[in-house]
Amino acid sequence: MIKSIRERISAYLKRNPEFSTVAKKGNDIIGTVLCGHDGRSGSLYHVAVSEEYRHKGIANEMVQRSLSLLKQEGFGHAMLFAYFENTTAIQYWKKNGWEALPDVLYHYKHL
Repeated sequence: MIKSIRERISAYLKRNPEFSTVAKKGNDIIGTVLCGHDGRSGSLYHVAVSEEYRHKGIANEMVQRSLSLLKQEGFGHAMLFAYFENTTAIQYWKKNGWEALPDVLYHYKHL
């Protein structure tokens, strides 16, 4: 059975309730953090803020909310990945205290 992206994200959110965050202005979604865990590590996925709302602390607030919830659940660390060419994201994460792991190589296989 092929599931849509919406169905897969909905299933993820059901497995990881309350860790993700949505920022809204009126009825418009202006930012999101998809966050959850595998029982061992917390993970942040797809952190995004609409371009016109960047540099206003929205990402920081969303990320801190998600990390606080992970910490309350007893997780001592969280992981994320950023593409090498996404230098804006890499600078953002570094500026906010995230460290690149030199001994970890993220692997990928097309299915």
